[in-house]
Amino acid sequence: MTSMGRSVLMLCFVAILQPCEADARPRQVIGVLPQSQSQSMSMWNKFVCPCEFDLGAQIDGETALIVDRNGEGQRAFANIEGAFLELRNTTPFESSCTLGRLSRATWEAAGVTLQIALLADGEGEESCWFRGLLTVTSGPRSATRKIIGACGC
Repeated sequence: MTSMGRSVLMLCFVAILQPCEADARPRQVIGVLPQSQSQSMSMWNKFVCPCEFDLGAQIDGETALIVDRNGEGQRAFANIEGAFLELRNTTPFESSCTLGRLSRATWEAAGVTLQIALLADGEGEESCWFRGLLTVTSGPRSATRKIIGACGC
């Protein structure tokens, strides 16, 4: 093979690898809502005593899910694969603040299914604290993350 042939082969090899490397880091299935959206008063102040859940085991401002549990249709809002989605409730979120009681709910939108399984962790002033799991299935991809949060006014 001539040196020109090797150079062309090398360029093609590099050109083929480059997109593969970029695709090797797909977006996270479950993301954090941007601060601008999770704290936008124009949107969230319409909710009556919503639920807000952070990723992980402690409240740290990494809001992953907001549920309008008292609103019509119990809508949920989440960052799924980098897109801000409004999901419709398919299994009602009937929460109880009885310590240790399990609550489950499901939402769907645009080929995405979001499920929560939460244990009541205690009561606060006009609120109920929960910890549990958030599972999202988006097409062939699925992820489960721990969440913690509260519902209340």
